[in-house]
Amino acid sequence: MAAPERPQSQRMWEVCERATGQVLRSLRQALAEPTTILGIGMVLVLAVLILVPVYEMLAETFTTDTGRFSLEHWQRVMTRQHMLYRPLANTLRVASVVTLLSLAIGSALAWLVVRSDIPWKSLTGKLCVFPFMIPSWVSGVAWISVFRNSSHFGGRQGLLESVFGIAMPPWMTYGYVPIVINLALHYFPFTYILVSNALRSLDSSLEEAAQMLGAGRWYVLRRITGPIALPAIVSALILTFTMAVGSFGVAAILGPPARFYVLSTITYSLVRNRFLSEAYVVGVVVTLIGLITIYLNVMVMRSRKSYATISGKGFRRKTVALGKLKPLAIGFVLVVVAMAAFIPVGVLTWDSFSSAPGVYTIDNLTTHFWIGDSRPDLGVVPEAEQGILRNPAMLRGIWNSLRLAVPAGLISAFAGIVIGYIVVKKRGSLVSKALEFLAFSPYLLPKIPFALAYLVMFAHPRGPIPALYGTMILLIVICTVNRLPFSSRSGISGMIQVSGELEEAGLVLGARWLYRFRRIMIPLLRPGFAAGFVLAFISTMRELDLIIILATPRTTPLTWLVFEYNDLDVPQLASALALTIVLLTFAVYIPAQRMLGSNFLSGANQEGS
Repeated sequence: MAAPERPQSQRMWEVCERATGQVLRSLRQALAEPTTILGIGMVLVLAVLILVPVYEMLAETFTTDTGRFSLEHWQRVMTRQHMLYRPLANTLRVASVVTLLSLAIGSALAWLVVRSDIPWKSLTGKLCVFPFMIPSWVSGVAWISVFRNSSHFGGRQGLLESVFGIAMPPWMTYGYVPIVINLALHYFPFTYILVSNALRSLDSSLEEAAQMLGAGRWYVLRRITGPIALPAIVSALILTFTMAVGSFGVAAILGPPARFYVLSTITYSLVRNRFLSEAYVVGVVVTLIGLITIYLNVMVMRSRKSYATISGKGFRRKTVALGKLKPLAIGFVLVVVAMAAFIPVGVLTWDSFSSAPGVYTIDNLTTHFWIGDSRPDLGVVPEAEQGILRNPAMLRGIWNSLRLAVPAGLISAFAGIVIGYIVVKKRGSLVSKALEFLAFSPYLLPKIPFALAYLVMFAHPRGPIPALYGTMILLIVICTVNRLPFSSRSGISGMIQVSGELEEAGLVLGARWLYRFRRIMIPLLRPGFAAGFVLAFISTMRELDLIIILATPRTTPLTWLVFEYNDLDVPQLASALALTIVLLTFAVYIPAQRMLGSNFLSGANQEGS
């Protein structure tokens, strides 16, 4: 006799039971791995630190003071040219020309160092990266001291007028032209780093084969060398354009006297004038420009053909003889590096020892602004203050910079290793993809809007999170998060090179996960950790864009003081403080370069871009 057929509902219930049991077993197995638990925790933390502030900023643009939904903030910004359209046009003009100049300078230097017979290649390569160490806005401070005209902007002479009698036109001191020049001289090292690495991987036999078939030098450059180096060129273009769109320091120093505003400076101006919601709207626009730029980059890279240049065959790199052009090439390198680094540092040094600004004579030199005592006879003016090495307020600024840069560097470097470990170990999983996206997402957010998002998020208590505005913790958090795109790429790159067999051997011997991670993975990744710390430290020491919105008198670092004294038109104190930042940066960079190798800066930036 056949068994009675079970009801349909019972069969469905058994199927649900089996499916539920399978899901629970998979979940228990996943949660049993510390990597999964750690990954979920990192995703939640980064979501709170990145996505929630951005959402809060976006929500503020659609909310009135009474808390109801409204488009009035967007309407106000969209109907005023001085709030959006004119700064937007200026921003695009600046970013476009800066990108083209940076590509031209950086690509030319990369070709000279990698493919030509220019002498002192090692030194030349280091000099090409050297401007990266000098904050762009520091060069802006020096630019004013060199090109200032006594007939305009306050009546004080610049170096060219005082020493050589050359009165520069006003548009060479402030406004569009000096902003473009200073940003291009600061950003060309990124193009140099990316293109030089691409050229090093190019086998010269490809070019030689084309030349043997009758192709000319320019044809080879256009049809062979160019397409192979295209990914690096496109990456440099996107990187430079995105950074130029969000750049604040140079435009804030050289723009306002000529009434030249870009999106970042108009955002800061709106914040200072308490138009916070309108500032958030402009911040959203800047963020959208960054997202569109990255999307175009992805589309371009998907549509291009792939060229394999490294194979199992022999690899040769041909060196092109410059011949009579060699002195011109050497002169080009020296002029670019001098304008980007040596001249600004020299001018800042001289100004910091000047008794009266704009007077470039030996008898005008003084040490007052470094070690001098207060000068009550001068009245209540900034020049009457003590030298920076004796002034409690400025010593506090030095201390604030160090207690911001050191923790941000350490946390960023360690977080990069943890993120790299999780992404590589859980490659292909949802946790890995989400974590990799969140770690990269701060790169898509220009710094001024990102700082505004943190101002909205942490100005008031949010559940268990207290109000952090006005504390050093907030500055450390935002500087750490801002460096994650670079430190995480460095951590992922380092983890890919570590074989999983090493950790598996520890697992076979019964070592727990935390012990394996501490005694096996961290020692192997120590060079990457050190490089990540140095780069994060350098970036935080010179950081202005994130600081200018969130710093308070109690947490004021050196960068904020430089900006303030430049705004008060006291070039001696501004120059002395800016030079202090440069000296502290090199005090960390030079020993790190000797310990980690001369090319660690290039490699880290390539990964980060």
